[in-house]
Formats: sequence, structure tokens, C-alpha cells
Amino acid sequence: MPRRLADRAIANHIRADLVIDALHAAEPTRGTLGAATSHSDHGAQYYSRAFAAACRKAGVTQSMSAVGSSADNALAESFNATCKRETLQGRRA
Repeated sequence: MPRRLADRAIANHIRADLVIDALHAAEPTRGTLGAATSHSDHGAQYYSRAFAAACRKAGVTQSMSAVGSSADNALAESFNATCKRETLQGRRA
């Protein structure tokens, strides 16, 4: 399967339920999450037991960048910045 964004979630917090919601939303986009990889930094929401359990249940392999290495996650950070800018530009709240 080609590499692509399967889904995303936006909220005013970064709790584990936010990334779990995005994980669940991705399933209908892909049809299945089996054999998919979720690559992230070491943020608490991705490192949580709840997210790890959701990934295991969905058949998703977790992948994390090296601690303190922004270069490992440069593509994701650039994409996230673009997504935030295009989605939130001009909003006050």
C-alpha cells in the first residue's frame, strides 16, 4: 500500500484519546489497519498505554523517532505545520 495520510484529528489538547480517535478514523479510509505503521515522536500521547493498546488491537506497528532527533521526524513536522496553517489560519480560537 502506498504511503499516505490515512486520517487526522484536531483538538485543543494532546491527550491520548485524540490520537486514538485519529487511529480509529483511519480504519475506514484504509479498509484495515493491519500491517500499518504509526510513526511519531515520543510525545506522552503516543507513548501512552492506551494508544499502545489501541495500536495492538488494530494491528498497527508503532514506530518512534529517536529521542531528541528532530531530523527523524522532519517530514511529519513539516506536514503538521502546513496542516495547522491551512486549517487554522485566520481563526481566533
